[in-house]
Amino acid sequence: LNNTALRAGPEPHTINVIGIDFRNRTLDESIRQCRKLIQPDRANILLSHVPDIFAEQPPGIALTLAGHTHGGQVVLPFYGPLLRYSRYGRRFVYGHLREADGRQMIVTGGLGGNRDIRIGRMPEIVFVKLMRAKTAK
Repeated sequence: LNNTALRAGPEPHTINVIGIDFRNRTLDESIRQCRKLIQPDRANILLSHVPDIFAEQPPGIALTLAGHTHGGQVVLPFYGPLLRYSRYGRRFVYGHLREADGRQMIVTGGLGGNRDIRIGRMPEIVFVKLMRAKTAK
């Protein structure tokens, strides 16, 4: 998905999957485009190559899925990742992040990498199981 959205799944449980591309846009332009694609009556999932959008993404996104940082790509024991590829340093390098306001993002190590160099971070394919939130009674 390149700056577009699509509905996925059967009604009435359809989700809105939004894809944002940073290659030809600034972060502000990408956020504006994302805001236009959010559907308030659906669960919205954001696919973004670069995880940096998570810090400023508009409300209404249930989950952000990102890569780009490749989990640090070169990870040293007792030190952590050497390569970060993010303006937020280690904050968005890898893993399942949960913010106090309820936002969530998963950043995967992915399969490729810069010059396909990997030390201490194996390539991975991540499967995410989406479940309906439990409602309070």
